[in-house]
Amino acid sequence: MTYSGSGTADIQITDIIPDKTEFVRFIGEAGSLNNRLIQWTLSKLIPNQPKTVSFEITPLENDIWVSNIAEGKILSITSTKVPSGGFIDISS
Repeated sequence: MTYSGSGTADIQITDIIPDKTEFVRFIGEAGSLNNRLIQWTLSKLIPNQPKTVSFEITPLENDIWVSNIAEGKILSITSTKVPSGGFIDISS
């Protein structure tokens, strides 16, 4: 996923383990697993920097095809914009 706002963002990605499959492992950054619900909380994402989260499943029956789409939700945004005509004091 790619966050395309301004400032940094904390984002929650939610996915559900498809029916007739079993969770095997997280690939890369680990999330949390609760029954069939998987969640990742990605902190301080910078705009336009792609981030990938993934997991491995195994089919519980033969001839299983999986099509899956995760959902994302912005939890918070920290703006880094300077007001027009203003400045940021970094000396303190």
